[in-house]
Amino acid sequence: MSVLDHVALLVEDVEAAAPRVAALGLEAGPIERFPGEGTVEQYHGGEDCDARLLLIQPAHEESPYARALRKRGPGLHHVALRHPEPEDYALELAGWLLHPQSLRSREHGTLWLARPGIGCLLEVARSDLPAQSERALEGVEVEAAAGLASLLAGLRVAGLSAGAAGEGSWLLGAGQRLAAALPAL
Repeated sequence: MSVLDHVALLVEDVEAAAPRVAALGLEAGPIERFPGEGTVEQYHGGEDCDARLLLIQPAHEESPYARALRKRGPGLHHVALRHPEPEDYALELAGWLLHPQSLRSREHGTLWLARPGIGCLLEVARSDLPAQSERALEGVEVEAAAGLASLLAGLRVAGLSAGAAGEGSWLLGAGQRLAAALPAL
């Protein structure tokens, strides 16, 4: 069984998004810069938790994340899973396609998968870590085009569910349902 490691939101400004995320009651980690990736990132939720929230801000205009932000706007970027054998797991998933980023990340034990009609990428990282007893987010509801809910259900990940097309993606936590697009930013 795969474990929901984190949910990544693409935002224009990590610091400006933090007050909206505070409604979920998650502990904010440090803001970190990754020039090689072209990102500024901040995790929310304790380090010993599963299902943490990751805010990603493009570090510069040439970053692939800046292009994604211009093309699709802020919102759900990817859902990250941990699995002992990412390649075996990916082979079991009908309808998911290997994203070109996997050509670079595969040697480090991470695969990126995409599916037209599903509103995010899927990151599957090699890890034997068992599920933690505590989860930062109760779950995430991913927007999916009609008929694709079964593909998300097929991932068999606790806390991950399909939402209807046109209704957006949502973060669930602390009794709150927060739009993943954080539209006020």
